[in-house]
Amino acid sequence: MRGVRWVAQNICNLLFPGACLVCRRQTVTSQTPEICHQCWSAVPLIQGPACPQCGRPFASGTALSHSPDHRCGECRVMPPHYDQARSMAVYEGTLAEAIKLFKYSGKTYWSKPLARLLMRKIYCFDRIDVVLPVPLHPKRLREREFNQSLLLAREVSCPLRLPLQIDNLYRLRNTPSQIAFSQNRRRKNVRGAFGVRSSESLHGRVVLLIDDVFTTGSTVSECARVLKQAGAGRVNVLTVARMLSADIAAVASSGGS
Repeated sequence: MRGVRWVAQNICNLLFPGACLVCRRQTVTSQTPEICHQCWSAVPLIQGPACPQCGRPFASGTALSHSPDHRCGECRVMPPHYDQARSMAVYEGTLAEAIKLFKYSGKTYWSKPLARLLMRKIYCFDRIDVVLPVPLHPKRLREREFNQSLLLAREVSCPLRLPLQIDNLYRLRNTPSQIAFSQNRRRKNVRGAFGVRSSESLHGRVVLLIDDVFTTGSTVSECARVLKQAGAGRVNVLTVARMLSADIAAVASSGGS
């Protein structure tokens, strides 16, 4: 049925082309029908010097030139449980619109162009043994009808021929939305919210954890804690977008100074 809907959607897009949500120009692109090719191609990517652990952009690469392992203040004060996290672009503008369409409007075909962005950051990781998505609670899954992180993880794992563990990592409880929470409360909110079904399949392995948006990192850090407790050797995180303050976002898109 999903294939039928995809074909029907593309036929409708060709017969009745809509306007790009960003620039309002007419768009008939089959992969990204709501956003024109020009706007999608112009998504500013995160580049330049960044914290080697969480990937937070640095305004300058001076510290890294003296110490390649120099971490940002947040990682030094409260180290996350994951080993390395990277995001493709800042959560704003065109990319934010695309993720909203994908996540909240049921436009699952957006998993492919979003995953293609993710694949451009795979080189950051020296080794990947297994791919896991950040899970949804069954109640949230029933409401949304799909796990956006799983769709992205599938699109990443297949071309690389990496094993994908669909439901080994799972949610023990349905945590409330964290949008209005402080970073400290986010950590408490997700503490103990995840579990692992099979530790044998993780023992000593390098895990790549996939999610759509990196906000404060509390969720993926808790996932990493549980995965390492189950025996994972390393846990790296890859997300499509990252929420950053306006000043840091400007630095990220310009590649630092």
